[in-house]
Amino acid sequence: MLFRSLNKKGSTEDIVLHPLFVIGVAIGIVLLVLLQSVYKIGSSEEFEKRFVATDAALFVDSVYAVRPDVALLVEYPTGKFQGIVSANKVTAFSKTKEDGQSFFFTEDSAYTFHYGSWLAGKPLNLYKSGNDIGLGDILRLKPYCPPSTKTYDFVINEFAVRTGEDWASDRNGKPAIKGTITQGKPVLKIFTSKENEPLACQVTQSLVEQIPELNFVILPLDQKQEPTLSIELTASNPVLAQSYVYTALSRGLHDVSIS
Repeated sequence: MLFRSLNKKGSTEDIVLHPLFVIGVAIGIVLLVLLQSVYKIGSSEEFEKRFVATDAALFVDSVYAVRPDVALLVEYPTGKFQGIVSANKVTAFSKTKEDGQSFFFTEDSAYTFHYGSWLAGKPLNLYKSGNDIGLGDILRLKPYCPPSTKTYDFVINEFAVRTGEDWASDRNGKPAIKGTITQGKPVLKIFTSKENEPLACQVTQSLVEQIPELNFVILPLDQKQEPTLSIELTASNPVLAQSYVYTALSRGLHDVSIS
């Protein structure tokens, strides 16, 4: 009997230590974890949060797909959930981010995304203007500037911006940018040669950000005309506009020198 008892004990150990038995136990544990996750996601509220996060992320993707020169302000109804739009991700949640569900979207390096959040019961307001996409309910029309690596070796004359002379010149002293600032309804006209279009676009974007309700137009300039960038600006406060122009030129010129 003792011999048989030892055999039975040995048989039990063989079964427990058998690779197939170990694999079976591991599979069972994995299935339990998966079932728990499925049950959690399958619950009504978790499913709704997942749906809102997914749909909102696809909504952001669709805004990126709109033609670059089109500005728009759209809203997405998010229902009872609040949420956050962060880098490449939308998260919808009830109380805290930890109880939320997330889904990813693809960002485009040509745009700057201004992240933010929305409150429960409020829509997700999304705007696109120029090279900016973000959360908000105010749309300021700006031009879209294609990515450019062009640099300009111009010298800005800060005093000239205030006196109405040539605003910038090249290294040889040849006039490169000239302009005028007068008092009136905010309007910007920029005349530019083909090679200076990236600069004209950047200057326009900067001025639109600084001067409320500024209407603008960028017009072609004959390549033979000098200087190759001309700015006409009217503003309610011309003195303040001078500093705006100087800031805009400084931002637009990658390699800037000041005199």
